[in-house]
Amino acid sequence: MPTKEVLECTLDELEGVTWGEADYQSHLVTECHRLRTVPIGRFTVENLRIMIGQQLGLPFLVPLALDKLEENPFAEGDFYRGDLLLMVLKVKSEFWQRNSDLLSRLCAVMAEVQSLIEFVNEEALPEWNSHFGQTMGPG
Repeated sequence: MPTKEVLECTLDELEGVTWGEADYQSHLVTECHRLRTVPIGRFTVENLRIMIGQQLGLPFLVPLALDKLEENPFAEGDFYRGDLLLMVLKVKSEFWQRNSDLLSRLCAVMAEVQSLIEFVNEEALPEWNSHFGQTMGPG
């Protein structure tokens, strides 16, 4: 978890670069510019998903995303359950090579996901199927 002082800073402040106003008017571009001026401690799952998906502010935002994923590996922004995890998994390997501590945390999240998948496939679904067949609801 980043320090309180870091959480109160914006990406513009942390990176020492001010982007200013967007020069291209699309929702994604204007939102990325806007988010650079928001203290990172106020970022929502959706904010993290957007910025990490654009490979922006990774040294500051990936630790926050991992905090969320350690609480709930399937944390979701505005698209679908697990969309934050998918964006973190799309971060380039060079980042992970430079940040082995964060990679260890990601590995632990993925181990939890794997454990959940195994439980569902090996325990929950067979039990469900033994009682209800292949249907997934009353019918």
